[in-house]
This record gives sequence, C-alpha cells and structure tokens, in this order.
Amino acid sequence: MSQCKLLFSSVLIATTLKLYLAFTTHGTTDVDGFYDHLTQIRRLGVGAYHTRGPFDNPFNSPPPMIYVIKAIGLLSELTSLPFHFWLRFFPIMAGVISLLVVWRLLKHCTELFPLLLALAFSPVSIIIDGYHGNTDSIVFMFVLLAIFFIDRPLLSGLAFGLGCCVKVVPLMFLAPFLLYLSNMKARFKFTLTGAGVFLFASMPFIVQDPIAIEKVVFGYGSIYGTWGIPQIAAIIYPVSYVHAPFEPLGIHRMIAITLKCLAVAFIAVLSVWMNRNRLSLFLQCGVITALILFLAPGFGPQYLVWMVPFVLLSGLRKTIIYYLLVSLYLLYKYTGLTEVRWLVPFGFALSVYCWLFLALLLSDYIRAAREARIDKKPQRAVRPMSHTEIVPPTECE
Repeated sequence: MSQCKLLFSSVLIATTLKLYLAFTTHGTTDVDGFYDHLTQIRRLGVGAYHTRGPFDNPFNSPPPMIYVIKAIGLLSELTSLPFHFWLRFFPIMAGVISLLVVWRLLKHCTELFPLLLALAFSPVSIIIDGYHGNTDSIVFMFVLLAIFFIDRPLLSGLAFGLGCCVKVVPLMFLAPFLLYLSNMKARFKFTLTGAGVFLFASMPFIVQDPIAIEKVVFGYGSIYGTWGIPQIAAIIYPVSYVHAPFEPLGIHRMIAITLKCLAVAFIAVLSVWMNRNRLSLFLQCGVITALILFLAPGFGPQYLVWMVPFVLLSGLRKTIIYYLLVSLYLLYKYTGLTEVRWLVPFGFALSVYCWLFLALLLSDYIRAAREARIDKKPQRAVRPMSHTEIVPPTECE
C-alpha cells in the first residue's frame, strides 16, 4: 500500500471513530452549555450575553456564533440527529482539513509521512473532536489556513477573521502575523479583511450591545485553578470566586492578571525577535501556543488540542509523547476518575507533567529558532537539526 493510500485510510478510520463517538456519547458539560446557549439565544437574542449557564458559565462566544449555534439547533431538528452530534461534526471535519493544510505546510520534511500518520491518529484530536464538544479545532483550522495563505494577505486575513468569529483565541497570534508580513500594504489588507469579516458577521449584535460583548467575549478568563501556576497557587491558598469556577478574587485575581500581562509581554518580545530572523510563521505560532498554554490564567482541557499540529515541529518522538501524555490526562478528566479520591494525586501529577512538557516544547522551539537560518521563503519551517540536539530533526527546509 502506498503512503498516500495508507494515510487516507488512517484519516478515514480516525474520522469514523470520531463520528461514532459524536453519535453515541453525550460529551462533556460543554455540550450542555452550548445547548443552554441555544435556548437563551432563541429566547433573548443578544441578551444571552447577560445570562449564565447551568454551570455558572457565561455565553462567551463571539456574536457570529449566535448564527452558528442557531443553525446547529435547526440542523438537529431537521435531521433528527441530536444537537450533540452536530456540535461535534464540524470540529471533526475541521480536523481533516487541518491535516491537509499541515501536509502542505510541512511538505519538505523528510519524516513527513510518520508525522502525518501520528497527526491522523492523534488520540488528543479523537477525544476532543469526537467527544468533548467545543469549537477549538475549528478555530485552529482557520489559523492554519491563515498561515498557509500568508503570501496572499486578503485570503489570510479572511481565514484569520473567520477564526475570530468562532473564538477570539487567534488574536494571540496577531503580532506574529502582522510582523511577518513584509510591508504596510500587506498588513493593511490583512487587518482590514480580518476585522471586516468579524464586524460584518457580528451584525447586528455588536451594535445592539457592544459593552456586554466586549466584557463577556474579550474579557473571558476561562476556568481558574485547574492548570499550571493557578492550580499550584490554589493548592497553597484556597480560591474564592465571583462565579465559581470563574473570576477569582483576592490574590488569585492578581495572579490571573499578572499571568495575562506576562503572556502579552512575552508574545510581543518573542514576535519581534522571531520576525527579525524571518522564522517560519508555523513555528512562530507553535511558540506562541506553547507559551500561552504554559502561562494560562484560565484553562479548559480542550485547549490542549491547540498544540496538536504545532508539536510536529519537535519531531516524531516528542509528538507521540505529547499525544499519549495529554490523552491520559483527558481520559482522567472525562471518565469520572476525578471523583475517585485516591486518584486525585495521580490526576494532579498528570496535569503537571503535561504542563511541564509544554515548557520543554517551548524551550525546544526557541532553541531551534536561535539556530535557524534566515528564511527568505515565507512557508518554510526551521532548518534541519542534527540528531545530537534536544529537538529531534524534522528536516523541514
């Protein structure tokens, strides 16, 4: 069997497994949250931004998602397939498109086939796309498309803007994208297209209640105290919340604000440094993603799917380690083991290992960036690295 046929078969098997999970399982509490959002949107329209869900969760999706959530609800009614299936169907399809885009972005890698095979069978994607019930894979499909089309600022800006329509997460990549573009005209086209798509798709809601949207969507901090530095801080000193487990108070509020400020500062510094050396935009986005996940003041387990395409740059060995380690953590979170008291230390250890592994990946990326040659062609990744270096060679020159 040729490599292409084997890869196609792998994608088909993984996608079928995801669809099976989407159809036969209910998913996480995020599914209930989205269904509640649908109910509130139908009842209140833009007023849904002033409500909180069954888990004290706000409706924090950008305004264009009001149309999408209503469409998913309509699909469910027209097809008799459950809401939780359609909510996960689109992330599953996004995973297929993302693999094809990564294939093109890393087409010069000598170990491309095993990396793509690992990506196709990534248990992280299978669990999150097929079971969790959120939109992160769609967001990063658009981010990857924006990277792929970076030589055509209008198309890149369109993809970037569409990603922001699903979640505002792509904004963490705004500095690398703008600095990577070669001139002000290209930056203007990218920014105008991205902002225009977002504003157009947000009508009329963004005009009807801009303050609520700014506060809930752009000010959202996710769940505090379950990951990284906030988790360690919460063990040392108990957390109180405005709306548990969101919006921590006291010293924990200061920790969350400090981590946000540090993340913004590091993104700015790293973006300038990486673009002075004309590093691959794909590598730059991998650096920023690892940094954000490591410093995250708020966290959801589905965020770990963000690294799934970018971890390929660290080589096959570390890619497999990341996929397996994160999968164990997700299984712990999703199978009810969090309720087993004697397994709590095990779960904590898993989360710390995943968190520290992100720090290792970040260190590897920065090391690779330091040793990369100046890259004059936009879509190339870092130069080949020797087998003696910490990061395994992907040879993507």
